[in-house]
Amino acid sequence: MHEILTVQLGTQANYVGTHFWNTQEKYFTYANEEISLVDHDIHFRAGRAPNGSETYNPRALIYDLKENFGALKKAEGEYVEEFDTSGGIWPNSSTIHTGPPISTHPYIDSLSHPHGPLPSLLCGQPPRYFTDLSHTYFHPRSIMPLPRAVIPTVSHLNPLKSFRAGAEFYHDLDIADPAGDGDLFERDVRWWVEECDNLQGVQIITGADDAWGGFAGAWVERWKDEMGGGKGVWVWGVEKYIEPKEQSRESRLLSLLNETLALCALAMHASLYVPLTSQPLRSPSYLTYDPGSAWHVSALQATALETAAFSSRLRPASNTRRGMFQDMEEITNSGGNRNVAKLEMSIQDAESDQIIMTGDKSDYRMANGHMIAADEYEEPKKLDVDMFSKDMGNIGNTHSSASQSEHVFGRVEVVRGNWGLGEERTEGEERWSGPVVERYHSPLTYPQLTSFPTIFGVQSDHRLAIHTALTTSSAVATQIRQMERTVRRYVSVDEREAVSDGLKTLCEEYEEGWDSGSDEGEDE
Repeated sequence: MHEILTVQLGTQANYVGTHFWNTQEKYFTYANEEISLVDHDIHFRAGRAPNGSETYNPRALIYDLKENFGALKKAEGEYVEEFDTSGGIWPNSSTIHTGPPISTHPYIDSLSHPHGPLPSLLCGQPPRYFTDLSHTYFHPRSIMPLPRAVIPTVSHLNPLKSFRAGAEFYHDLDIADPAGDGDLFERDVRWWVEECDNLQGVQIITGADDAWGGFAGAWVERWKDEMGGGKGVWVWGVEKYIEPKEQSRESRLLSLLNETLALCALAMHASLYVPLTSQPLRSPSYLTYDPGSAWHVSALQATALETAAFSSRLRPASNTRRGMFQDMEEITNSGGNRNVAKLEMSIQDAESDQIIMTGDKSDYRMANGHMIAADEYEEPKKLDVDMFSKDMGNIGNTHSSASQSEHVFGRVEVVRGNWGLGEERTEGEERWSGPVVERYHSPLTYPQLTSFPTIFGVQSDHRLAIHTALTTSSAVATQIRQMERTVRRYVSVDEREAVSDGLKTLCEEYEEGWDSGSDEGEDE
């Protein structure tokens, strides 16, 4: 069946995950409707509620502080609105403090009346919690509320601002339960893994610029140890929205330090790590959003990651082809250990969904099946929204890389809708050095729901044609070097050498076999 388990770590990740799950439910088809191109069993599981009714819930684990869950949807006795911290994932005793109940958002109330008028865009009220957007009912085993009392006080800083606090938070929760429930993996994860027939992998959506990056690093390391390898482990490192009180240079530097440490940890253990910024360095005029809104930022991030991995959940059909996690990793790694990729996307109106395209492995070194000369070769074009690159000029002294050429090693594209890209090019027997590009096509466009903010200025009937590209290229090394230069003086002395060496070793993976003709990466 090739199931995928999704793990969400932190509030920003849970906003992203909420958009993701709402979108998955939109792909559902019912009696007398044509079978969906999406294989829902990859991300959902069939079950039975205590009252005997059939259920269909996401394969998901959702971690956050208990106070950030808001009013979770409740249905037929299977879903809980109030969390029982006495039986939660914290293995030791805890004191229960009962606060006033949280009212449901008007948008959620409107969804409870299926025969009423369609709800307008969040009923005109911004969300207070990620659950204010959620169309989805989750299994009780999906919900992992963490009481604030168990957060380690490792510094005078806000305890969930520090990468190290997140790592310690994980290890505190990982303490074996005297009652015999085992460690965190045994308590939370194994049940989900063992009910899968043929697990394709796990995708972790995590905050990257706060403590959740440290939590994710420890979580992925344990997964790798327990599952006997790191294949099929995709991590999306999401940058949170920009709060006005966090605009100071010190706050931005702390966020960048957390992102750098998360990159070091996750690049070591994940098979693919994709950072997703909250403020794209390159963006088109049709993208209009509020970088200070978790709702807006998460919608942008969710659109990109949902399409980038879209082929992993497709049902094999005459006009679509499934590309599983390991298939795509093979392309982005491109014969090396290049497991940090940048993500770009372009968006246009979904004018037609009647196109027929076939997915093939293509090679940009070939044109119409004939060899082309090296001086005629052009790198794959840049897409409109760069979700990877960051502007660090106002944090530390960095060198601009705008004028540098980009060398691409591997690229996985997903094309949804009619982009007029034409037929795929074939690969000949002889090849010269250049990137291998895998392109997946689908006529199924991206649905915009009433829970989705109006951030894309395109005229469509609630559908978007999207083109994404996951790329490993020299641009990855360029940004990692900039991050290393900026944060190395702020890393503790006992960590500085290990972090610096780890980042430089990672950069070397994006230089082997290719000479940029520049010494920009050398120490001064």
